[in-house]
Amino acid sequence: MYRVLFISGIMSQCGSSKLQAFSDVRAHLSAKHGMTAEYTDVPALGSCEYNAEKIAAYIRAHTQNDRRPYIVVGYSKGSPDLMVAMATYPDLRTSVAAFLTVAGAVGGSRLPDMIDTATRKAMRKLNLEDSNCDQGDGRGIDSLRRPNRMAFLRDHPEPLVPTYALVAVSDETTTSQVLLPLWEHESLYSRDQDSQVIDSEGIPPGANFLGVLKGDHWAVAMPFELDPANNDLVNQNHFPRTAAVETALRVVIKDLSAK
Repeated sequence: MYRVLFISGIMSQCGSSKLQAFSDVRAHLSAKHGMTAEYTDVPALGSCEYNAEKIAAYIRAHTQNDRRPYIVVGYSKGSPDLMVAMATYPDLRTSVAAFLTVAGAVGGSRLPDMIDTATRKAMRKLNLEDSNCDQGDGRGIDSLRRPNRMAFLRDHPEPLVPTYALVAVSDETTTSQVLLPLWEHESLYSRDQDSQVIDSEGIPPGANFLGVLKGDHWAVAMPFELDPANNDLVNQNHFPRTAAVETALRVVIKDLSAK
């Protein structure tokens, strides 16, 4: 009846294909439940508006011969990318049954404010020669600034499709070493955060709140544990991602069926 489309966050396109967001979840949904679970890359440093156009093109192309509606799952910046896509291209809403955000930067993040101009320029130059790392319009970091995301939310105070939210919260003991400096920065504003997003700012207005995942921003979506080379720095990555997302999808599908 439904299929699932996963959209990941900033810079995700530049990593290994086996470390894509929810790659373990997608494999499980396909193998154990016969569910069509798709993933599409968006430009690594594309703005929400730039990436929204890419998402719209993907959904349109993949609904020409398959009319089953999508449950779209947005992780990190993938969440506002999807929200902008559905707001900018209303025709997509007939192809999207529901939207699930996981650790989504719905209200933006404070991290762009700690990234200086030189760092942003360096990030835009990452992998410029790599055809698998499209830089987009280079405005991805600015898209995550809270004033930009809050302006969008003011203009769109109601869900455009049935919307569901999972947020993530970690502490010093459950945050990977590589993310601890970011966690410490975010802790100046709230202890209820995952090193990149404060929990309350990961819930779209009017969304059905499904709960809190007790893990850091990467642990709840990015299976770094599949690559032992990352174990020293990404040392808190073991997390029941598959169980969490499958449970959320079951709730969403049951809710859609009831409606």
